Amino acid sequence: MSTIQTSNGTQYETPGFWPSAGAFLAGSATQSCVMQGQGIIANPAMKKMKKLNETLDTVQLQKHIKEAMDKSGMAQKGVKLVDYTGTPAVKMHDVIQQEVKALTDSLSDSTKSFGTKMKEWAKFVKEFKEKLMMTMVKNGDNAGFVPKSNSVHINIEKLGTSGFHEIGHAMNYNSSKFWRTMQKMRVPMMKVAAFLPLVALFKRKKAEGEEPRGRFDIVTTFIKENVGKLTSLAFVPIILEELKASARGNKLAKELCSPELHKQVVKSNRYGALTYVAMGIFAGVAAFAANKVRDAIAKPEEV
Repeated sequence: MSTIQTSNGTQYETPGFWPSAGAFLAGSATQSCVMQGQGIIANPAMKKMKKLNETLDTVQLQKHIKEAMDKSGMAQKGVKLVDYTGTPAVKMHDVIQQEVKALTDSLSDSTKSFGTKMKEWAKFVKEFKEKLMMTMVKNGDNAGFVPKSNSVHINIEKLGTSGFHEIGHAMNYNSSKFWRTMQKMRVPMMKVAAFLPLVALFKRKKAEGEEPRGRFDIVTTFIKENVGKLTSLAFVPIILEELKASARGNKLAKELCSPELHKQVVKSNRYGALTYVAMGIFAGVAAFAANKVRDAIAKPEEV
């Protein structure tokens, strides 16, 4: 602990290491709990998207999505359409168990050096999320455009209405430098949204009348005092790119599909957009709540 001398002459005592550590953990737990709340919106939205597809003609959807690939110019640009229709569903638990077992067996091999094991661990972390995502796509629980392979992945039988939206992502990536840049911002902005709450949790609350010292202190203080807003703002480029993909997909569906099917595609894309909006809102609320909990537990006390 140390003493803080403020501009108004009041002295405060900083919280010690253990109160600060406990506050950080409590704030982190609060953030995790609040973030789970996005499922209140996201899960029903995804269920409604899947339900929309149950009454639709898969063959017609496949036909229109292939036509959309041609009409959008994506087929000519080399975008591949990967359809997992008919693929047997796989339990996510089984995939996780299989991957973790393979990693454990590899790391327990005593003939491998520590450096080799660390490289394998790094590779596992990098590929694990991708494998889980592709399992969700095969099961019809998600769909996606993969820039790395320039390909649209979808189970048209279970989530076909999302195909036009994913082609919209392909158009963003292949037809516009601006929207391609916005799409490339997805991963960096996700990292920013994860980093900002950490800054707020590590940063001690300023005592009343305490002035920031130096540029770094000014920046981190600003982040701490505005962490909820800044975290939600980090999702704006992601949401805008998602909305643009939906707008392009809706336009394709209107030109190629019957009015009724077009209506279903638009409705499905609205549910999809809602999941991203919910993510941005809940991320900001979670960061704000975590910061408040942290400060309630460990803050400067007047001497």
